[in-house]
Amino acid sequence: MNDLDQVLRLRASPLEHSIVWLGDKEAFLGFVIANTFFHARAIFQEQADVRYAPHLADLLIRQFSDAEFTGIVRAVVKLGFLDKRTWEPFDEFRAFVSQHLAKLSLAEVTKRDR
Repeated sequence: MNDLDQVLRLRASPLEHSIVWLGDKEAFLGFVIANTFFHARAIFQEQADVRYAPHLADLLIRQFSDAEFTGIVRAVVKLGFLDKRTWEPFDEFRAFVSQHLAKLSLAEVTKRDR
């Protein structure tokens, strides 16, 4: 079983009773990818509001250590070579995280310079 089928199987099982399965694997995978990064961003935002960088680093380590999350990232990389739109949810998440980390870094430097 390849990565894409494994991710679909993991995600489809709990959802099979709550959505209409149309048999369009690519559309469902697109939904799973977008949903995964939407939730990852929301979780990161909650921690970013606390403005404590070590929590954010721990959060990112936990996210990227999770087998399902890394499977989604692998799927994005593989499918991204065929369809550039596949990268959009990941790129938005990456940009969001990078901006927040840059703001925190700048705030820390500004504090130390005072």
